[in-house]
Amino acid sequence: MYSRDPNMKVIYQMVMDFLQYPDQTPSEACMLSLSPNWLPVADSALEASHIIDRL
Repeated sequence: MYSRDPNMKVIYQMVMDFLQYPDQTPSEACMLSLSPNWLPVADSALEASHIIDRL
């Protein structure tokens, strides 16, 4: 995936971390580098990760 948007790069890294480490929830530290309008997207992705981990 190629994007010049730094927010997309952070989201992409979250997805890759989730896939690479299936038994771990991606770090919430990545949210610190997102612009405010991207926080709901990252928050939803992390919440989905928590739900999947509990299944």
